[in-house]
Amino acid sequence: MSLWLPPVDDVTRRRPAPPPAPAGHVDGLIAHRFAAVSELVAAHRPAEPHLYLASIGVRADLRGRGVGGVLLAEGLRVADAENLPTYLEASTERSRRLYLRHGFRDHGRPLPLPDGGPVLWPMRRPSSSGRT
Repeated sequence: MSLWLPPVDDVTRRRPAPPPAPAGHVDGLIAHRFAAVSELVAAHRPAEPHLYLASIGVRADLRGRGVGGVLLAEGLRVADAENLPTYLEASTERSRRLYLRHGFRDHGRPLPLPDGGPVLWPMRRPSSSGRT
């Protein structure tokens, strides 16, 4: 499964954040950590309009068979058709290598997550016109 988010415009950027989940839905510590990670990631996203790969995942028994590459390629096909750059944060060295093979490059320094969490690698792929 992959989740690609469309470009954020100025109107969307000014829209208030949704209210927090009702009590009991999300543990306070998890909600706090999620908010901290979301703020960290948002602060490093490019200002230019771009297609954002928010999440991609492949079932454990299907990993290493090219499924992730197919999911990624479909999103990149859409980005190229719309002449949009793409952005993501790689969460593992393995995924970072996959993104490098698909034309992404590092976009700034790695982001260490709070409280000793893993490191995220911000990555950007130019628009189709930016690669020619």
